[in-house]
Amino acid sequence: MTDNLRQFAKSKHLAYVVHVSTAENIFSVDIMLITFVSFSHFRGLEDRFGWWQEEEVLMDVVTLPLPPSLRSKLHAAGYTTIDCNVSPVQLARDVSITHEEALGIIKLVPSFNSSRDGLGFSSTGDFCGQNAWDLLRNEKARRRIVTSCQELDGILGSGVCTKEVTEICGVPGVGKTQLGIQLAINVQIPMALGGLGGHAVYIDGGITQQVAVINSMEKFMAEHSEVRLIVIDSVTFHFRQGFDDMALRTRLLSTLSQKLMALAQQHDLAVVVVNQVTNKITSEGSEVVPALGESWSHACTNRLILYWNDGQRFASLFKSPSRPNATAAYDVSAQGITDAAQTSKKAKYM
Repeated sequence: MTDNLRQFAKSKHLAYVVHVSTAENIFSVDIMLITFVSFSHFRGLEDRFGWWQEEEVLMDVVTLPLPPSLRSKLHAAGYTTIDCNVSPVQLARDVSITHEEALGIIKLVPSFNSSRDGLGFSSTGDFCGQNAWDLLRNEKARRRIVTSCQELDGILGSGVCTKEVTEICGVPGVGKTQLGIQLAINVQIPMALGGLGGHAVYIDGGITQQVAVINSMEKFMAEHSEVRLIVIDSVTFHFRQGFDDMALRTRLLSTLSQKLMALAQQHDLAVVVVNQVTNKITSEGSEVVPALGESWSHACTNRLILYWNDGQRFASLFKSPSRPNATAAYDVSAQGITDAAQTSKKAKYM
């Protein structure tokens, strides 16, 4: 599988491929310079995706937690709103307050803290909470990676979202790995064409090495801030066998999910985890369900289930905090993930 990924990456100019080798050599990173796929491959994408622009943030003075006397001084000086772009020196001069007081007022504006400490994270990397204004801004700032299938993008809300962990699961041969590779290519679409203009990290390997790689990703991201996608293919194989201690397995899965979510949130990237399926025995027989159990199902933000029906591939959005459950048809061809050849099959919302 690794050789195929490496060959595909070279042919499609994939930015990063992380391959885990042996226990002695925990992990190695092969960096391939981007020469990028022909722009004609992405022709027309600018018509499907709008521009993302940063909005100027203004906070009403009455909404800030200030003493009444200081609020009165601001109103008297003509300040009914405050934005983070005003300088402390100017604010102190206009309102006749000290420089420290002016800086304290500006720091109350959410965008000031978000732009300096990360969206909801302190300078030490700890989650420090967010107010409603931060949550709204973060929601508007989320960007998406297209899948190259218009119907699939439609049920996902224009693509796979950053700052979230998306799980792709399904039976063998349905296109899970192909979808992961397709996302790794599409994340490189230039921002001028509605893309993210970023790089991708593709991870596979044994359980010990895979956890080691994820533990090292924070340092890796500090040196490669242009990464906008991490794909793990797959997380299932290493947890389905060789675990006599189920408590240890649960702890490892919990730690893994927390680290992946923190990476997605702190570095404004999308994390895609490939999962397999298994048979669940019930009183009425058996059914095919995603592997790793119920606890893992709560670890991912979104769950996309791929399956076959009458010879046609379908993707079903089974879990999402912002999108309804829906199903879309897609195809896998030499060009990658594409729209279904049978145009009569439309996305169905449930």
